[in-house]
Amino acid sequence: MNFTLLKVNGLDEVVVWGSGTPLREFLHVDDLADAVVFLLENYSDLEHANVGNGKEVSIKELVKDVVGLKRELV
Repeated sequence: MNFTLLKVNGLDEVVVWGSGTPLREFLHVDDLADAVVFLLENYSDLEHANVGNGKEVSIKELVKDVVGLKRELV
């Protein structure tokens, strides 16, 4: 669903496929760039480095934040 169309057309319902329970973590590109520079300058281990903020959000919570709590989530 295009959330812009949802808002423009004043729709009251959003359909989300699945349960909405999968978790995602989001990272701003500037934070990623800072992490890459830091790792290039300071990290030489052979193991991979995981870059993230450690804050997971469910798809259902994300959609509710995007469309607002006034809309029904189906």
